[in-house]
Amino acid sequence: GIVDTARTTDEMMIQFTEATIMQLIKAKREGVNVIGYIHWNFVDGYQWITQNGEAWGLVGLDWSDASRERIIKPFGSWFSDFISNSIVSEPKPEREYLASVGKMDYWERDRIHVGKLPSSFGFGSATASYQVEGAWNEDGKGMNIWDWWVRLPVVLPDGEEAEKCRVMNCDTGDIACDSYHNVARDVQMAKDLNLGYYRFSINWARLFPNGYVEGEPLAGGVNYYNSLIDGLLAEGIQPMVTLFHWDLPLKLQEDFAGFDSPDIQQVFANYAEECFRLFGDRVKHWFTFNEPHSYCWQGHDTGMFPPGMGDLTGVNYYRCAHNMILSHAYAYRRYQDKFSSQGAQISITIDAFWAEPADKWSDA
Repeated sequence: GIVDTARTTDEMMIQFTEATIMQLIKAKREGVNVIGYIHWNFVDGYQWITQNGEAWGLVGLDWSDASRERIIKPFGSWFSDFISNSIVSEPKPEREYLASVGKMDYWERDRIHVGKLPSSFGFGSATASYQVEGAWNEDGKGMNIWDWWVRLPVVLPDGEEAEKCRVMNCDTGDIACDSYHNVARDVQMAKDLNLGYYRFSINWARLFPNGYVEGEPLAGGVNYYNSLIDGLLAEGIQPMVTLFHWDLPLKLQEDFAGFDSPDIQQVFANYAEECFRLFGDRVKHWFTFNEPHSYCWQGHDTGMFPPGMGDLTGVNYYRCAHNMILSHAYAYRRYQDKFSSQGAQISITIDAFWAEPADKWSDA
């Protein structure tokens, strides 16, 4: 994959994405029902504990500019052009290409697949609420575990403060990409990139400040997500909505340790039901959780991410995963029982790992 640093270049991202698409072409030829590709990220957003400004996005952002000025990067222009044509061509001149292929071993040649993806193949891009929205305390929004975490110092076992904060440069997502105030601009850039799908996540505490479904959701949050969904649909872009991308309302963490407790299961299902009620008439693609493995591993095992419950025993890790799986199941059943007439698909975003042999030719 691409190394997680600000030195990531447009050229590197083009090479990486083209190599990925080559494997999609191979998979389609082998009968795998791959129907789309969603690029992460849409914009160079806030990158969790490392730093702002990492360059995975299709859209670049000027962090020194208070208005968070955006521009489509060369990588974004390449991606947009590819969506228009969906063709991976052989490098030219052909003779040089054939000569280079002749020098490759089997493993290297297996990475090269040229051809055209079907017109029905979908392309999109994605964001996460904490990484792009900003407006961390506006319109009644409650505090989530990231709002809390980025303000904590690093404290050693003896009580000494080792670092002023737990995030590089003490960066926060308080403003991030300021997408909360720039819906029209983001939608226009998604259109300019020829995206067919735009995946975003809902900030739970922006609808229900303490996480519990008590009374009506906050009007500011509802209006924001309605504006985003309606704006995308008006441009022919399908919204894909994630219910939880790591920003748990802080009150739930304080009350019962969040996903370390089975108490979270019905609380999450209640929240999911409200989202289905509010937005389900227009949203046809739902994801309950983004990468449960990453959230539980980094937040409940290593402790590198909030809520910082790492003990490296695997016990918290297991409990978190167990409760996320059951929360997913309860949310899915709520939809099937109450909202199936809306006709949406509901799934979960899984992050996966793979391995390749250290010695390509060894039988060991």
